[in-house]
Amino acid sequence: MLRIGLADDHTMFRKGLCFFIENHDNLTLAWESENGKEAVEKALEDPADIILMDLKMPIMDGLEASKIILEKNEKSKIIALTMYDEPKMIAHMLEMGIHGYILKDRSPEELGKAIEEVYQRGFYHNEHIKEALKKANKDKSTKKMDQFTISKREREILGFICLEYTTEDISQILNLSSRTIENHRNNMMQKLGVRNSAGLVMQGYRHDLIPENIKMGLVEKKSDLLEES
Repeated sequence: MLRIGLADDHTMFRKGLCFFIENHDNLTLAWESENGKEAVEKALEDPADIILMDLKMPIMDGLEASKIILEKNEKSKIIALTMYDEPKMIAHMLEMGIHGYILKDRSPEELGKAIEEVYQRGFYHNEHIKEALKKANKDKSTKKMDQFTISKREREILGFICLEYTTEDISQILNLSSRTIENHRNNMMQKLGVRNSAGLVMQGYRHDLIPENIKMGLVEKKSDLLEES
């Protein structure tokens, strides 16, 4: 069972999420809060597997609360719940280290998927997020690829991370050990100045570091690649 922390100042919406969590086969509610300050206190006292964080709350907003939580505990995983749909805001959240983003008008099924993917893969990026990152890239002057010391192999691994492949999948496809893949992942996080896989994917799209065949959707299906490896 995944333990979920929940922060949202709208009582009706929060209680609806509590009902969803408590009636989900794989989820249980660890704690709930109605403002960012309370969320920080509860998250540090009782770390949950996943924290669902509203961005606009009284006393302390969700962005500030998320920043503090991630600074105090890098293992925390946070999904932003919001009505904000601005590409720059989405990019900023992911740049901070938030692991996923979902609009409040999305279905319970999508929320469940986001929770599962953040827990399993460390991030959740749907098509909406990918398009927002591309738009943020166009709206902002960014560094060219040669200003990052990203090797060809690292770009290849980054591409597979963007396709939501696990470390085990990538190690099979590239015939490398899982430890080698993790070393490449950690090196990229240091080079790109991010905290986690969500940040890697964000920087990959923002700075045009994704290999062309992956961006154009020409990479073969995972099952085919794994069968050939």
